[in-house]
Amino acid sequence: MVLLGRLYYTLGRKNEGDRTMNAFVQLYNKGKADTAERLTYVGIAMFSQEAYEDANQAFTEASAMDATSVEPYVESGFLYLEKYNQRDADVMFSKALELDPNHPLAHVGMARVFLDSDSDFESADKHIQAALAVNPNLVEAMAVKADMFLADEAIDDAQVVIEQALAINPKELHVLALKASAFYLADDEKSQKATVKELLKINKNYAEVYCTMAHYGEIAHRYRDGITLYEKALELDKNYWRAFVGLGIAYTRIGDDEKGFEYLQKGYDADPYNVRAFNMVELYDRTLKQYDLLQPSDIRYRFHKDELGVLELYMPPLIDGALSLYERKYKFKPIKPISVEIFADLESFSVRSVGLPAINPQGICFGQVITARSPNEGNFNWAQVLWHELAHVFHLQMSDNRVPRWFTEGLAEFETVVARKEWRRELEIEMWLALKRGTMLELKDLNYGFTHAKSLGQVVVAYYQSSLVIEYMEATYGFDKLVDMLKAWGERKKEPEVFQEVLGVSMDEVDAGFKEWLGKRMSYLDGSFELDIDGYVTNYAALMQDGVDHPDDSEAVAEAGLAELFAFRLEEARALKDKAIALNPDSPRGNHLGGIIALRESAFEDALKYYDKLISLGIDGYTIRCELGFLHLKMGRSDKAIEHYDKAKTFYPNGEEPYRELSKLYLQSGEKRKARAELEKLVQINQNDYPSALTLANMAWEAGETNDARRYGEIALDIYPFEATLHQLMGQVGVKQEDWLLAEREYLAFLVTSPTDPFEGYLGLAEVYVKMGQKQNALDYIERAKATRPGDARISAIEAKLPK
Repeated sequence: MVLLGRLYYTLGRKNEGDRTMNAFVQLYNKGKADTAERLTYVGIAMFSQEAYEDANQAFTEASAMDATSVEPYVESGFLYLEKYNQRDADVMFSKALELDPNHPLAHVGMARVFLDSDSDFESADKHIQAALAVNPNLVEAMAVKADMFLADEAIDDAQVVIEQALAINPKELHVLALKASAFYLADDEKSQKATVKELLKINKNYAEVYCTMAHYGEIAHRYRDGITLYEKALELDKNYWRAFVGLGIAYTRIGDDEKGFEYLQKGYDADPYNVRAFNMVELYDRTLKQYDLLQPSDIRYRFHKDELGVLELYMPPLIDGALSLYERKYKFKPIKPISVEIFADLESFSVRSVGLPAINPQGICFGQVITARSPNEGNFNWAQVLWHELAHVFHLQMSDNRVPRWFTEGLAEFETVVARKEWRRELEIEMWLALKRGTMLELKDLNYGFTHAKSLGQVVVAYYQSSLVIEYMEATYGFDKLVDMLKAWGERKKEPEVFQEVLGVSMDEVDAGFKEWLGKRMSYLDGSFELDIDGYVTNYAALMQDGVDHPDDSEAVAEAGLAELFAFRLEEARALKDKAIALNPDSPRGNHLGGIIALRESAFEDALKYYDKLISLGIDGYTIRCELGFLHLKMGRSDKAIEHYDKAKTFYPNGEEPYRELSKLYLQSGEKRKARAELEKLVQINQNDYPSALTLANMAWEAGETNDARRYGEIALDIYPFEATLHQLMGQVGVKQEDWLLAEREYLAFLVTSPTDPFEGYLGLAEVYVKMGQKQNALDYIERAKATRPGDARISAIEAKLPK
């Protein structure tokens, strides 16, 4: 009966489906749902009729009646997934797999949890393989597999899996929707329409097909398409709640908040259990009331009321400058107004961006709307983030949202480096190691570096590689060719076609040229003996097996030991270290492993023996010298630590650790000039190092070097613009340089960052306005200064300069 009811719904015969499912509801009402199985059927019936709370109650009662029954947990898990509640779905599917580790649908559910919550493709694929091992013809598992390919825009691979699923069930609506989505991503409009037509013959009201296409469009950054697709969904089913929520979010992503909230509210009213709808309505109904909207130009800004006074002084000028520059470089004027929305907390930023409360980036661009986190924690460079995200506005609009992710990310990174050298990511060692081990992604697979990364660090490396590819292409073919590539994507040309037509070479030829260029660029690292930590983590199983297969090879055994070490298995690592050194006392990796283990255990004399052995063998490098520097610091030998940190810089001049540690050592010994030299290099390497930039600004000011004080003060402001003492310093710099606009901005910022004593701000602005000839403003701040500190002689001196 349940299967019959679901079949009716699949065919769009809702009335017959309701009548069938109502039989189970009546069973419950008459007290005859007296087994876990019957209660599960009741839950399925209620779920099908969108009585979500009742369905959940039925599943809960079924589990309580028979704690060994798997199905209530599985069905409940899919109910939670339907509502974007991955956390509770995870609990349900995990419980199901505890009871039955081979339950195929529970594995499918867990795969979806991993994809929806963390974009963890590797874990999801393991669950799909487990499901297919039990049932090779499980269409639901095939659908998730196709979903992963579509999320990667691996359209050919997706279509293979889709056809396999349709060979089993040619009328499976969700799979047909995936087929339509594949054609949509391929810009094959004719085949897309034919597939939709075929699907609607089965169920003329199946609005989900357009929502599915819109979903993959969002992943591929085709945000404007979402409006059209969700509207088509509502034409098929005017009460389809998912389309209301999707359409609402789509409108907010083009800056139409009024329409967006209207649809979000409708979606929430229809389905208050939908987490995404609830979060978005809460955001617009409550959270955004704490924000103000400003539109001083073609850019609209949304700032938190508590941060408005600071952010409006800094962000609009930067965005205006970047916009003007990009319009000249790309010879393109984007659709306006562009919205820049800065959120004071991570949860509000996440909900505004994707409707769910936990994402990691500092900024996101939707083509016409940019959302970003506030710099109120002082741990990232907000100016670099906004410069990067504004570049995406041009890339997305010029390509009609068809630009590959690696290209737009690389080009946006390239733009930040062109703007300011200190905005470059310094990841040469990571790239050099990937090049050496042969695991650097090929150009055609570079998008996977973003979607299949196993850690945030791997995502950062993907950004870096993409930026280097763009740097190589710009140097080889010229920037105008990069612009032409964006236009070619906008003409619906495919990636290989774009390379061949615009550059006159294939992607493989560009890839080969890039690797040759990169090898030469990174060759200075060839003499450095480095630890490939990411390689040890990602290739753990292979390294362990190699150690087993080659038990007499000291290096293979030591490599297995290092893999154990970075898997936090210290005892196992120690045993393999002992074995490697017993096989060969001069084992480079064995001695290095021994040194690291001894360091971790604070056995400093033992550690020193291992490192001295390495140096005597001619084994040296950046990491070894940093570890030696740290070791000598722990042993209280500052002079030796300085020696090793200085040597580390000769291997890798862009490594952060030596400069940071040396600056501390020189400051402790009172050698300010040497400390400053180290800090100056440090802030060029680490764009997010606010304390070092602030220290440099103060050092330069104390030394009377106003230009340097301004330079480092501006770097600090790009990270954390909420420090009153920094604004006071920069106000003084403005006065010293007779840059009255700078001084005005900084003293205004000083006053709105809640200084303990506002007098210096009042006095500074009074002097600024006297110099600017703004008598009334000067008088106003003179009066405020008098009220704060009456009788101060400096007030009289400024009054005397007032124009008569």
